[in-house]
Amino acid sequence: MSPTPVQEQAIPILQTGRDLLAQAQTGTGKTAAFAIPILARVAPGAQRPQALVIVPTRELAVQVTREFAVLGRYRDSHETAIYGGVSYSAQDRALRRGVGIVIGTPGRILDHIERGTLDLRGIEILILDEADRLLDMGFAPEVRRLLRKVTGPHQTALFSATLGWDVRDLASRSTELEAHRGRPIIAICRSGVRSTTAAAILYGLGFERVYNLKDGMVEWNDRKLAVEH
Repeated sequence: MSPTPVQEQAIPILQTGRDLLAQAQTGTGKTAAFAIPILARVAPGAQRPQALVIVPTRELAVQVTREFAVLGRYRDSHETAIYGGVSYSAQDRALRRGVGIVIGTPGRILDHIERGTLDLRGIEILILDEADRLLDMGFAPEVRRLLRKVTGPHQTALFSATLGWDVRDLASRSTELEAHRGRPIIAICRSGVRSTTAAAILYGLGFERVYNLKDGMVEWNDRKLAVEH
């Protein structure tokens, strides 16, 4: 099966360790776009969290965790979903057994950190999945608190169906430290007027490269700029 456009663009970028903002709708294969690079990077059998995926809902946490399990079934990957509305017991047991990949909702992740059951000191990769929904659902304060708690060197990627100003602001804030370390920040956008406009804004905000999933061009200041594929 051929990779989807977002997989084709995002996977090689994430494999290089660079920060990323990708515009991707549900159903475009975006989970595999970040899961495959994470599984390649996290040590097989890892017992300490090395990757953290923040999602807006418990349903998405379960779905993403299942996809990691399928993709990583031959790599001895250990992943768990943590989310609210259920007892802490099963989640505590999973975290005590040791996992390399944690997928969860912002509030419950913070709860585990405060209870001492989740340690983020080993996180190397941080993913914000459906970033626009995270913000629409009012999780901005919790997300920003989580970003401040990942203090070591790490790679950050945001996946969002839309690229409104709030998502762009979050991307700028969450990748700022990495930019100062000299890592390129790259944006991937869908084809179409809205996405090319957003790509132009991102380019103007200092994103090193902006990709358009269709034709490698973005509209900016009434002229076309060729951008890398």
